Amino acid sequence: MKKYVIRKYEGNKKIEYKIKDLIVNILSVEQGHEEWRNTYLTEDYDRDNLVVLYIQDDNDDVIATMSLDIEKQDSGKLRSVCCHPEYRGLGLSGDLLEGIFEVAKEMNLKKITLDTYSNMQRAIAFYHKHGFETIDEAPYGDETKYMLETAV
Repeated sequence: MKKYVIRKYEGNKKIEYKIKDLIVNILSVEQGHEEWRNTYLTEDYDRDNLVVLYIQDDNDDVIATMSLDIEKQDSGKLRSVCCHPEYRGLGLSGDLLEGIFEVAKEMNLKKITLDTYSNMQRAIAFYHKHGFETIDEAPYGDETKYMLETAV
């Protein structure tokens, strides 16, 4: 299996566009959350409290991404976790999550939280496998919104 390189977003607007395109296609189109389209397209990536990791294929297309939004001095929120369907099952999300944990440790964070939804059963299983525990849930339209957390 090919080993992909994890990169950190560092202000390249072309890469930012590719990351946002992947996110919008996965979250708003594939997952049915069209209301998130503008949120992700207009998000400011050039801010100190956001770390964005990504993986590209041989054509320089972004095939997987994961973000950590630093919310407080000791915690961050995992966001924008996306992997192109053709690359799922290769361990890319696990590799990105390891990278996020490394960044969190470097920043002396104590915990990472995230939100996910009941229609994302594969994601929920992934997070539980990697040490996240469900700490809260609430109705979200026809779904349930879960908040998960793990220590760093």
